[in-house]
Amino acid sequence: VKEYYMLQHRQKRDRLEVLRDVVQMRLEEAMADVNRSLHRRTVVEEAHRLQNRMEGMVSRNFTTTVRVTGHLYNRHLLERTLDVIEAHNATVRSVGEPILGGMRNIESTIVLQLSGVMEREKMEEIITDVRGLFDCEPALDD
Repeated sequence: VKEYYMLQHRQKRDRLEVLRDVVQMRLEEAMADVNRSLHRRTVVEEAHRLQNRMEGMVSRNFTTTVRVTGHLYNRHLLERTLDVIEAHNATVRSVGEPILGGMRNIESTIVLQLSGVMEREKMEEIITDVRGLFDCEPALDD
């Protein structure tokens, strides 16, 4: 009888140890799931925070294309135009080939693309300043 009860006790203890191991494994899996969930939540919160931050930063890059026509080279209008644009910290590039007048009475033309301007008012100011250069251009009589 004693051996029978000892065998029963040993079997019960073995079952409890197996059960303990299974519970321990499931607990570890659950903890890993919780940690992954916390990590995902942290990533999602960080993404939302960055998205809100980006929405608050209204960073625009206004771009426009202007055609300048006049005595660009012999009156140094092209150089003065580029100086005005650079003074406003804008970026400029030539679009296409300039059309050279070639004669004193024929005007030259170039198309410029202005970019890197963050505010519409600033772009309008640049265009106004460039127009001012051409509005006050003296007639070419000589």
